[in-house]
Amino acid sequence: PAAVVKRMMLQRTKKLVETVFTINRDGERLFKQEGYRNVRYMPLGFDPVYFHPDPASGLRIREELRLRDKVVAYFGRLTPEKGIHILIRALAELREYAWHILLNYFDPASSSSHSKIKQLLEEAAIIDRVVFIHPTHTQIAAYMNAADIIVTPSVTIPTWKEQYGRVAAEAMACGKRVVASNSGALPDLLGGHGFIFEE
Repeated sequence: PAAVVKRMMLQRTKKLVETVFTINRDGERLFKQEGYRNVRYMPLGFDPVYFHPDPASGLRIREELRLRDKVVAYFGRLTPEKGIHILIRALAELREYAWHILLNYFDPASSSSHSKIKQLLEEAAIIDRVVFIHPTHTQIAAYMNAADIIVTPSVTIPTWKEQYGRVAAEAMACGKRVVASNSGALPDLLGGHGFIFEE
């Protein structure tokens, strides 16, 4: 029923809309297919006041967290579609190397998804390499500058795919290597920079 209502609203409002701005190429294609006259692709931005290369703040974070080895980082929601399980499995294959992972703090008792992440980390025998962080959005830039590699391993599911991937844009603004899946808008967003893998 919701899809039918949305379809009816699209048809009724189409003639009233002067311009549609979309944040990804998929949205641009979809609205053009729907017959909208003026569709413009306009990616989201980032605030360069916070997101820029800043070795000093990165070094400060590394010292505060006692990070001496390579640092892999994941920033974002800890939900299945964001692909954290893929990153955990990949890191399990790299245990012979010296690294730590920065990961948003989570409470395993708060949801089945968080409980599953804890279980995966324990099964992979890498939970001792996790450095839990809890930054605000404006503090994330300093943690990005402390990382060597930032991963956005999103996974497409029937009801969702990566619409933008703000973390990837902000990480690139900080001058960091980004490893991303090819879910949704991520390949367009990276624009040939970083590394793309099959989701």
